[in-house]
Amino acid sequence: MEVEFLSDDNALWTDLLRIRYGHLPTQILGRDMSLGDNKSSIWWRDIIGLGKGREPYCFNSNIRSCVGNGFNIGFWNFKWFGNHTFRDLFPVLFAKEATQEAMVAERLFGNGRERIWSWQWTTPLSVCETRMLDDLKVLLADFSLQANVQDTWRWVPGNTGFFSVKSCYNWLLEQCQIEELSSNVLIAIKKLWRNDVPSEVNFFGWRLLLERLPTRMALHYRGILNNVHELSCVFCFLDNEDCNHLFFLCPFSKRIWEAIFKWIGKRFPPNNKGWNHFVLFGDMVKSKKGERVRHLIWLATSWNIWKLRNSVIFKGALPNALLLLDDIKFSSWVWFSSRYGRNSSLSFQEWCHDPLGCIQSF
Repeated sequence: MEVEFLSDDNALWTDLLRIRYGHLPTQILGRDMSLGDNKSSIWWRDIIGLGKGREPYCFNSNIRSCVGNGFNIGFWNFKWFGNHTFRDLFPVLFAKEATQEAMVAERLFGNGRERIWSWQWTTPLSVCETRMLDDLKVLLADFSLQANVQDTWRWVPGNTGFFSVKSCYNWLLEQCQIEELSSNVLIAIKKLWRNDVPSEVNFFGWRLLLERLPTRMALHYRGILNNVHELSCVFCFLDNEDCNHLFFLCPFSKRIWEAIFKWIGKRFPPNNKGWNHFVLFGDMVKSKKGERVRHLIWLATSWNIWKLRNSVIFKGALPNALLLLDDIKFSSWVWFSSRYGRNSSLSFQEWCHDPLGCIQSF
């Protein structure tokens, strides 16, 4: 990432943004990032919030400031000389700085023997503080500004110096302790993506197989739900609501699955959950193009269970097994008929009577 915040092409937009939000480099890369007030746009809050929630300043730590004329790089708060900011190296001097957001060009002029320093302190420096200032000057004795060169920023991860989503993603992977997925889950996910259903349903199924849906227990682990009385399953209130309980172990959900297996004319496999339940269901469906529809009814069932769960929580709906079964049959028929029904003149009545026969016929 090599950014020129001020150039001939974007100077006008930069000025307009600066009027509303302040100095852009400081807002994005400065030590004290602020998410802004409620009047700030979502776009802006996303930018200055990059890296929040992980180690402090993790986004900033991967940006290298390259000083040109020094008009856009903060003297104290930016990491532009070595691996640390002068705020961290000289905290006592920083505390006495009258303008803590001062730019490099506001504190030093010229080069070599013609170097001119410009300091603004809130109170006169003590003898000890003066020595600290002398040490700072020694560090910068050989540093030179480039009057005709704009300040730029380089993205440290990767080899190009330019920011890319891939390089940022790879860096995040290195920082995270990646949970290794079992081979069984990976096989189930590969089979999932082959199903020809709406993309949002496939994405939902992916999160379900990974147990990454925002169930009540998942929200509790993230610190969002802290009241233990809010963690129970919305259908049975017998156990805490996680993915396995909600979709496979809850008495209400088990009744739904029993009805679905009866509908397709197959025996219900007890005590299975997650990826195992998914794979066993797919093995029951045989067709010429089986990979594309093998888990269609399974996805329709789990998708509608999730939708009903949300309706109970957010709309005050009451769990009704018969209505839920009708929704499952209808949505699965819509998905199948919209893709393959033209070739077989499939009717909803035929689908309700023999869904596997309809699937095996196309």
